[in-house]
Amino acid sequence: MPFRHNGIPDMELRHLRYFVAVARALSFTKAANKLRIAQPALSRQVQDLEEEIGVDLFRRSPRGVTLTAEGELLLEEAEALLRQAESTVARVQALARGEYGELRIGYSPSASAGILPPALVAFGRMAPGVKVVLHDLAGDELTAGLLDGSLHLAVMIERTDAASIGLHYEELRRYPLRLVVGPRHPRKAAHRRRMRQRKFPDYRSRGWPGDRHR
Repeated sequence: MPFRHNGIPDMELRHLRYFVAVARALSFTKAANKLRIAQPALSRQVQDLEEEIGVDLFRRSPRGVTLTAEGELLLEEAEALLRQAESTVARVQALARGEYGELRIGYSPSASAGILPPALVAFGRMAPGVKVVLHDLAGDELTAGLLDGSLHLAVMIERTDAASIGLHYEELRRYPLRLVVGPRHPRKAAHRRRMRQRKFPDYRSRGWPGDRHR
């Protein structure tokens, strides 16, 4: 006997599917063939449902079956419940495949300008059920977001400091640095030699200046 909670019968989705099939066909034989089960087993399942909720859902006669008023109401409600159940299962399966839910992406503008826009367009076509939430953050904030789970991924300059331990980087693009001077610069050659000898900050660990102070 199915378990009852506060006097409310616990109907199984299987019973509702069987009932809907019979109600739509108005024939146990046709419904059994469609469901690919034996007619006596289908009749027993429908009778169990009627006994469980305490009402007659069909008027039975030698000429066939018709729905009672209670059966018509249950048909409407059961179809809505089954649609909701199927939709829920589909969303859960899509979430497991990464095709549903929310994707939180952090980015620094200087590193992502030529990468993120086309990638988002392509991802939107591939997974339209995923809501993408973008976060414009500084380098330290991106690292912290990835480590505490508030971000799923980030497009940023690779860091090599201790704060980024545990993060996995995948190279998307390299940006070469260039020193640019005017064509009439009086000390162009000497200035270039001095710049080559000068040590610059490691932006892989500290980030671009514009990404840290906004």
